[in-house]
Amino acid sequence: MMRKAVILITLLMFTFGCVLIPTESPVPILEEDCQKPITDDEVASMLDYQHDLFNNTDWTRSYSVAEDQAYVTYISDSMSAVVNINILRLCAAKVALEGYASPKTIDTIMEAYIDVVLEDSCRQGDTLLFQHSATSQGSIYQSNLWFTTMESPNRALKVMIVFPSGDESNMTSFSQVFFPDFISCSGIN
Repeated sequence: MMRKAVILITLLMFTFGCVLIPTESPVPILEEDCQKPITDDEVASMLDYQHDLFNNTDWTRSYSVAEDQAYVTYISDSMSAVVNINILRLCAAKVALEGYASPKTIDTIMEAYIDVVLEDSCRQGDTLLFQHSATSQGSIYQSNLWFTTMESPNRALKVMIVFPSGDESNMTSFSQVFFPDFISCSGIN
């Protein structure tokens, strides 16, 4: 029981770290339609995005919607894992994505952890990937964090997958579902 409480607290800290992302782009963009808030259709699409992946175990889902972002978080006690999916309102995302995914933003995402190490980072097309190891409550976790543009020029998608260190099988299979051609920085020039 105590172990489950520690795992849940750790995962909640990681999740809240993912939610505290600043929603303003450090790159000034002058786009009139970037002021459109996240729509109900976008929220429904986000909630349905890869939803079948979370039906087979004890994944618990929560979500929140604000004017500038919407996110859904899945937490699994049995796997000590968390998956966070965000839609961000980011004016002219293709231009601003690298400015948004800055070291400051990454630090904010990871602030609930100690001994955070950026293991690798890379780019493939319009998608950025940051791979970290981090410690919380004495346990070591691995994370894959992607930022990518969406069809709308003013929306970005952020996906973060976290598994305990050593659970490469689940990390690889979940990463492959979300980004089949970009599961890690290995082999990317």
